Amino acid sequence: MDSRVHPLSRYLASFLLASVAFVVFFAFAYGVAYLNYESIGQHTNLIASSVEQFEHVLVNFSCDPAVHLASSSRFDLVASKLSLLEKRFGKTDSRLVSLKINYSDLEYRHFLITKRFNLECASDFMTIFFFYSNQNDALERRSERIGFILTTLQRIYPDKVMIYSFDADLNSTLIRDLKEAHGIDSVPAVVVNGGEPFVPSYLAELEAYL
Repeated sequence: MDSRVHPLSRYLASFLLASVAFVVFFAFAYGVAYLNYESIGQHTNLIASSVEQFEHVLVNFSCDPAVHLASSSRFDLVASKLSLLEKRFGKTDSRLVSLKINYSDLEYRHFLITKRFNLECASDFMTIFFFYSNQNDALERRSERIGFILTTLQRIYPDKVMIYSFDADLNSTLIRDLKEAHGIDSVPAVVVNGGEPFVPSYLAELEAYL
């Protein structure tokens, strides 16, 4: 009895295996893409609801410290989730552009809440605008160094320091207006309590404002 396999059978088996592998790969890729889309959509909704919440705080403003604490907790939550997305997709991923623009609007609303607490409630929060760039490796490294100093400052004074980080490369009217208002000609740069922009090299330079 001839036990040899006909060449056509081998070709057919190879074709079927390749087809199954393709279907599995396509299904996996589609699943990952769908999850990524869902993840970005969920974060978009989170930011939108947070903006609405902050608008409510501004319209119905109260000097109750719990109001600022709740807003700051929400702000920190959104910031942490955006940071995770940047690590997942990359800081310059085009899928995050609109998300980061909306997040910048959220940041500014939180700043307005903090500003009102300082002006109307005898609070003394230190506010810092940090304009950074990931446009190239050199700018990203410089921005990360300053970001490390700012993160250290906030960890030491968590109830005192409010940091608002803005991607200077975003096509955002808000960011363009902020850069113009504070005279930002180059990045990275830091603005403390609405003062002149500068580039801190040491933690002590920022602690001097406390």
